[in-house]
Amino acid sequence: MVTRRLFRLAVAWACGLVACMPPPLDETGKRCSAERPCSDDFVCIAERCQWADAGNGLEDAGVDAGPDAGLDAGADAGPAHDGGPDGGLDAGTDGGSDGGADAGPVIPIGRNLLANPGFELELSDGGIRFWRQGNGVGQPSSPAKSGAQALRLTGQPNTGPFVTSEFIRGSTSFPMLFCARVCARNEFDAGYSVTITIRERLFDGGTNGSSGQSTGAIRDGGWVVVTEEYGAIGGEGVELRISSDVRADASVLVDDAELFRAPGSQCVFP
Repeated sequence: MVTRRLFRLAVAWACGLVACMPPPLDETGKRCSAERPCSDDFVCIAERCQWADAGNGLEDAGVDAGPDAGLDAGADAGPAHDGGPDGGLDAGTDGGSDGGADAGPVIPIGRNLLANPGFELELSDGGIRFWRQGNGVGQPSSPAKSGAQALRLTGQPNTGPFVTSEFIRGSTSFPMLFCARVCARNEFDAGYSVTITIRERLFDGGTNGSSGQSTGAIRDGGWVVVTEEYGAIGGEGVELRISSDVRADASVLVDDAELFRAPGSQCVFP
């Protein structure tokens, strides 16, 4: 009996020292900080206790990922860097140089683009400022439709006179619509007419123009209005040409010229 009791005590003592000891406390996920550190078997990562082995694994992953990710990202970013200067340089040079040089200023909308539209400003030789003479004679005269004077066109025996406005430089493109209007008067009963044409200068040096609108034969001595419109195809500016079939034995008067870019798809005159 005593021997059996001693055996039980010996087993209990052995169990208490080895097999029957409670396992270490699992602190995984427990909140931690510098003031509340984890136990020896754990490390504090992102304010949570983790097994020390897991922490080392994370550290290894961080070390590996850091340099590799940095180098890889840098290498990958290299081509993007190449694309940056090249793309920027190409875009700046091509877009800025080509577009800027070709396009020129923007033509305003709804404003008379003509300088000296009433033919009031004269040159020292008797011509009209901001208008180029072609054939015949163009000079200031009266009576005027408005203002102090108008433009008198006198032809030659075999050719009619014309004047062309100063070139209005600016980017034109489809479907820009340009509108023109002038007032004309014939003081003689000879039935002469006045024609207006909108012309667009193209980038290749050529021109494209409207079909030209005429007053028809003016016989009553009053002022007649003629209008014209033109749809741009793409160039570097526009101008207005005013011509007449009048001959040297007579003349016609022109006043209040207008040329403007329409805000919409129709020419609406004020």
